Amino acid sequence: MDVLDTMGTTVESIDNQLMKTVKRDTLESIYDMKRDMLYLRSIISPLKEIIIKLQKEEETEIMQASTNIYLKDLFDHVVQVNDSIDTYREML
Repeated sequence: MDVLDTMGTTVESIDNQLMKTVKRDTLESIYDMKRDMLYLRSIISPLKEIIIKLQKEEETEIMQASTNIYLKDLFDHVVQVNDSIDTYREML
């Protein structure tokens, strides 16, 4: 979540800079942020499918019923991260 907090702060900073004047540095910052967000999303998005598959696994020594509680929590966090990335991309 620290990465998203940093991205959010950077997006707000860029937005404030755009309101003042548009400089080449600001445009480069926007490009860099969009690229970073796409990269982060490419890493995070496949996790949803992996978690869903793990939740459907039969109970084994490794995959116990209590593990599903953890997986549900992890899935919720992945969805939250994806939503945050989408929001930040729209802001840019």
